[in-house]
Amino acid sequence: MSVTTRTGLSEITFPKTSSANLLFKVADSANPVSGSAVQIVGHNEVTGQVTSGQFCQTGTSYTLYFAASFNRPFASDGTWTKSVSSGSGHCSGTDCGGYVSFDTSTDRTVLMKVGISFVSVADAEANVVAEDPGWSLQQVEARATDQWNEYQAKKIRQESLAVVVDQMALQPTVDAKASAAKLAEYKAHIAKWDRDLEAGQDQAKEFEAEVRHAEHQAVRFDLGEALLQISVVLSSITLFTRRRSFFFCGLTLGAVGVIIAASAWLVPR
Repeated sequence: MSVTTRTGLSEITFPKTSSANLLFKVADSANPVSGSAVQIVGHNEVTGQVTSGQFCQTGTSYTLYFAASFNRPFASDGTWTKSVSSGSGHCSGTDCGGYVSFDTSTDRTVLMKVGISFVSVADAEANVVAEDPGWSLQQVEARATDQWNEYQAKKIRQESLAVVVDQMALQPTVDAKASAAKLAEYKAHIAKWDRDLEAGQDQAKEFEAEVRHAEHQAVRFDLGEALLQISVVLSSITLFTRRRSFFFCGLTLGAVGVIIAASAWLVPR
């Protein structure tokens, strides 16, 4: 297995069998789960989400979205809540999960890519496309290793140069002018690396702010969508009962839903 910033690629080797199972225990969190969902998409993708939090009674919660795709089609699939439902393509609740099965009688290897997001399933899928469009575990490992080595090398150079600067400041020198120039050069390098680190931290803070903004928008989008769905149901009831009260109630809820959903674009950053 290897990872990028928001995705992971796994190579799974199953025993030879006609039913190699992989479970998505979406609601299996160490902290309480207030909501979860799994969707089987086509024959080679699973998406879903889980809402949890309250870590150490902090009073905070989060919703994590995921999208998992495979390099081969499922032999079978299903979901579960209280009981397993073979062939079911969707589940939701506080104890939801899903499974996929593969025929590994001849080919025991299955590749799985997973993208995550705190914004939406679509954003998780976009992260996979942007960060890991292929199926090469070796390439992902090589990129991750290069990034880590670059970071470590920079930290080592920075720490080593800081030691040199301290030593130069303490030791006497024959050519004070040349020594001062070299000392200034080294300090400039250290300052640049510090600025690079601060820039990276600022980018991380900006990303966190974007996530919080998207979560606030998502609350209004979800509420607006729920009201619109209720509106459609009430309008449908009108067709059977011929009672205008259901129609006007549905129309009102629909209008409120549209306003709430539209107000999501006005949420300040």
